[in-house]
Amino acid sequence: MKTNFMVFIAGDNNLDMAGQNDIKEMLAVEETGDDINIIVQYDQSEMSESATTKRYVIQDGKKIVNMDIGETNTGDVNTLRDFLTWGMENYPADRNIVILWNHGGGASDDLPWYSNNTGIPARSIERAGVSRRTGNIRALTPNPALGNEPSLFPQPLRLKRLGGLIEEYQKEMGGPAESPDENITRSILLDDDSRDFVDNLELKDVFSDFEGKIDIIGFDACLMNMMEVAYQLKDSAKVIVGSEETEPGAGWDYEAILRYLAENPEADNDDISRKIVSSYIDFYKKSGSEEGLTLSSIRTDALAHVAECMNSFAYAVLQHEPNIFKTLRNIVDDVEYFSDEDLYFDLFHFVTLTKAYYSEEEHFQEDIRKAADELLEAIEASVIENKTIRHDNAHGISVYLGTYARMSPLAMNIFSKLDINGEKGAPYWYELFQAMGRRH
Repeated sequence: MKTNFMVFIAGDNNLDMAGQNDIKEMLAVEETGDDINIIVQYDQSEMSESATTKRYVIQDGKKIVNMDIGETNTGDVNTLRDFLTWGMENYPADRNIVILWNHGGGASDDLPWYSNNTGIPARSIERAGVSRRTGNIRALTPNPALGNEPSLFPQPLRLKRLGGLIEEYQKEMGGPAESPDENITRSILLDDDSRDFVDNLELKDVFSDFEGKIDIIGFDACLMNMMEVAYQLKDSAKVIVGSEETEPGAGWDYEAILRYLAENPEADNDDISRKIVSSYIDFYKKSGSEEGLTLSSIRTDALAHVAECMNSFAYAVLQHEPNIFKTLRNIVDDVEYFSDEDLYFDLFHFVTLTKAYYSEEEHFQEDIRKAADELLEAIEASVIENKTIRHDNAHGISVYLGTYARMSPLAMNIFSKLDINGEKGAPYWYELFQAMGRRH
């Protein structure tokens, strides 16, 4: 089976050196045979010797194609769209695996808005809520080229694109949006030179153009294996691979993955995803890493049922719990969470602890228990492989829980546009999310 292994490296930021190292890992596989095309687009930092964007096709440890396509903006969806189109048209294959390589922030595209629309200020690493366990992680971190500020500046085109949502929010609230002091900007494919990024609405938009053509979408980036993100892509790929937790700067073990593909060209998508997951965890175990790490793969054809069960579970809680904020906050206190922020939590563990609470005699609710069991079964059926280090209660899919949320009202309006929160997703889950963020 002919396989394209396509890696979109958004390295125009402080991960540039890690990108160079990953390409070396790809070149280390000297016998790929005729069944694998390693297709890479690599946008380098302006701090590097060559700050332009390269396209490589790697076979048998050699770059058989080496193109310089000039400066690109990885935060523009058309850049990713052009790369995927070019790769698939010039190198037709039976299977396409697409890896998005960069910083990652999961489900929350939180954008402080200023009334003059002049832009969004960069904030310190501490305010950005980035994990401080290591300065070299694939979450939002400072870049020397920007005076050690995080790369959070979108272009005017982004604010123009958000204009409709801003106007909608203003109509709903009866007045202009206020600029919150504490917000967190989340995104993927950050580009320092263009100061742009791809949000979760755009992510669906670009991959929708390739529906039926992509087998695996992988996120070699922090915090991306969330239900909110995966549901955006459920019709665009068969399998999604990513981490609930932040990733070290070294990212995935590309040499191990590509050796497996070379030796097992007929392996199915599930087995390839298992290898991606196991090689990642094995690499860091061998290196003696003490960081909490996760990686998991999920089957997208199971996500509609997961959403249905999330909806039923949330409805049961809303019907039977009079004090959502207080009760759920106490439950979430003990749920497995990721990064240094109490925002992203393991879905399976949250449901497990919620079921346990409503199994106690003084809180007993059979409807919630039954809905929880159905949701737990659906989550288990959706996860192909899940491996962790120091995250015993991470089961493969995380969610954004509103208990400790620091979303602005405007950002919540944007968040509400994600498919999981709509009528065809899990609208009662979104209602529960909102209730968990309200004290009254």
